[in-house]
Amino acid sequence: MNEGVSREFLSQDRCRKSLSPTFESHAMVLIGKMREALNRLPQPPAFIQDYLQSTGLAGMFPRAAAYIANPQTLYDLGQQGSMDEHFQHMASLHLVSSMCRQLNSDVNNLANHKYIAHQVALLYSVNPLGSRGPLAPHEKAIKQNFNNIKQALTVPPDSVDPPRLPPDQAEWMNSLTGSLLTTVSGFPPELRRPMQPVLSFLQNHQ
Repeated sequence: MNEGVSREFLSQDRCRKSLSPTFESHAMVLIGKMREALNRLPQPPAFIQDYLQSTGLAGMFPRAAAYIANPQTLYDLGQQGSMDEHFQHMASLHLVSSMCRQLNSDVNNLANHKYIAHQVALLYSVNPLGSRGPLAPHEKAIKQNFNNIKQALTVPPDSVDPPRLPPDQAEWMNSLTGSLLTTVSGFPPELRRPMQPVLSFLQNHQ
């Protein structure tokens, strides 16, 4: 057998073995439910993959579409669909929102601000759009003020008082977290871009 063909069969075999029986049994159940749902349409498609192609869902979920089309053939597990970015983006926005709420609560309710600087550093690293877009000013503000926060929370080793932000830095933190929450929850156009495939699908299939 040709060496290239042999490698192809070996690659397919490895891919098939990577799918557990549990996954395949669950997949068959879900595919059956998809067929039941599509059969309720006024004009049911002959095949699920036809519906996925006509609605654009195949591009949003290419791995699922490839598996549904033929569960017995090799498909690219690493193939990226538009929904991959959507889920990652939404997770990042949720993390920004959660961290802002936690920071705001800790600054205003905890007597010990020992870990505030670490939390701010984590918040800085989460920016889902990088150094651009509506969150860029907040990223810049954190970068400019971070050393001041660290310095304010540095106490002598023999101090009996826990580190705590002075009023001006606490107010700055409240302003930062409040502004970030307002921006994220407002979903400006730049933050909506990774959601566009979902929004378009919902608008076209109401």
